[in-house]
Amino acid sequence: MSEIVKRIITLVLVGMLLVGAVAQAAVTARVDRSVVSEQETLRLILESSGQQAQGEPDFSVLRQDFDILGSGKSSHVSIVNGRVDARTEWMVSLAPKRPGPVVIPPIRIGNETSSSLTIEVKAAPDTPVQGDSRDVFLEAQVDDPSPYVQAQVVYTMRLFHAVDLSGSQLTEPEAGHAVVRRIGSDVRYQTRRDGRPYWVLERRYAVFPQAHGKLTIESPLFTGKVPEKARGKGAGREGFDMFDRFFQPTRTIRRRGPDVTLDVRLPPAEARGADWLPAKHLTISEAWTPDPPVFRVGEAITRSITLTAWGADEAMLPELSQEPDKSLKSYPEKPTRDSRVQDDNLVGRRVQAVTLVPTEEGRVTLPEVKVRWWDTVHDREQVATLPARTVTVLPAGAQASKGPGWFGGSPAVPAARAPVDRQFVPAAPTEAPGAGVASYWPWLLAAALSAGWLLTLWLWWRDRHPASARRRRRRPAAAAAPPHLSERAARHALEAACHASDARGARDALLAWAKTRWPDAPPMTLMEAADKLAEPVASPAIADLDRAIYTNQDAAWNGVHFWELVSPVLGRPVPREKPDRDDAALPRLSPLG
Repeated sequence: MSEIVKRIITLVLVGMLLVGAVAQAAVTARVDRSVVSEQETLRLILESSGQQAQGEPDFSVLRQDFDILGSGKSSHVSIVNGRVDARTEWMVSLAPKRPGPVVIPPIRIGNETSSSLTIEVKAAPDTPVQGDSRDVFLEAQVDDPSPYVQAQVVYTMRLFHAVDLSGSQLTEPEAGHAVVRRIGSDVRYQTRRDGRPYWVLERRYAVFPQAHGKLTIESPLFTGKVPEKARGKGAGREGFDMFDRFFQPTRTIRRRGPDVTLDVRLPPAEARGADWLPAKHLTISEAWTPDPPVFRVGEAITRSITLTAWGADEAMLPELSQEPDKSLKSYPEKPTRDSRVQDDNLVGRRVQAVTLVPTEEGRVTLPEVKVRWWDTVHDREQVATLPARTVTVLPAGAQASKGPGWFGGSPAVPAARAPVDRQFVPAAPTEAPGAGVASYWPWLLAAALSAGWLLTLWLWWRDRHPASARRRRRRPAAAAAPPHLSERAARHALEAACHASDARGARDALLAWAKTRWPDAPPMTLMEAADKLAEPVASPAIADLDRAIYTNQDAAWNGVHFWELVSPVLGRPVPREKPDRDDAALPRLSPLG
């Protein structure tokens, strides 16, 4: 038998073995414990054997009865006596949400499905065991237990711990028919409960119910590790020493706070607005480009109306109707929306701009803009209004008056020129020709000799220092650097320049602020600052400022509108990449200071 035939037979046998292994593929599921406490975790192991896994398992079916705390994957392939053994394992850490019998449903991987499993979850004991449950616990509260539909509810969660914590994770609260948004940053402080000192981690969320009736906000789940020897100890240093703190064994704990139930109400019958808009406070304002505006036939003017609501999400703000006179052509722009956090409230803002082009001269009335909203603080309907404006449209090419009061008035007539007083004024006495020159020629001669001496001295110094002279010639003319200011001072300078419509002063202040934000590589131009900021609203406004200065149209630049667009992002931290995970990882929490 030739060598080639032997190799062919060997390959056929190996292929048959591989086919046999594939035919024996199966998916199995098991747990490390079938009986657990409500405050304990278990591990689900899903194994695909006999072949390399085709696809990934769908663990979303587990979220109804479990919190998924983490997962991992491992693969192993071995060939023993010509037999191929391929295995893939997924390990998922689960925390049960309720006591009683809980079924782990079948999980599909590719074309295979695992079998279901049943575990027993025992209720947590009501009484603490050696003070353990008081070492770490959670509390939750809301500022309004009976809100209106779509009204903001501030949900506050507090994590109390009297022992050192590590490897901590805290999930987000969940509510069925509601929008939940985190507001503000974590707050850390100390307090005492029952005479015992605690560290407190506080988080706040804005909850917007979307349907009336009972709404349950499920408490976040805390998972972390505590020192084994610290059980029952307070927040002081008793029971600890430096060796114990770094080398003592730890154990994993889970804590869930109480759920909070809201009684969500329907909008009241007194609400007459076309759009239901509950808020704590609401304002409406307008800005013009140019400012003040001059209405002239054939020339465009932009009117921007800003609606700002405290205690409301940006998506809730209604569209603002602007129906100008028929003698004005209108070109509405796409509205911009954003939200920010202020005084523990979510503040939504909507900016709607429309470009107006007059088609005929005369007086034109811009109708009022009215927004009805429900004041949740005083529980009554309020109306925010921009009053009607009557303006005068000038003929094409006409000059407008710069006097005060551009609304409702007619073009100002230039004042008559004051008559010139032509009374006789005696002429000053004249000197004889050459008298003044004769008295100054010694000084002129001295100045010329001094200039020649200084020029000779500079040429001598240049010959003695040729390298320095060459460096000076090679050095390019430096652009005017922005002033060195603190971030707060630069922000105030920018605000002042915007309200004064000083485009070039705003540019210098903005570059000074950018220097404090990016000290290692400060942007040298406005376009570089816009690229670094990368904000969908602020960056185009900065580009418009740069364009206005470059084209010498900064006199028509609207600084107030620019400040409204840019100021919300100046105080935001530099964005950082966040890990792609469901649970928010906490830093090491230590009551030891």
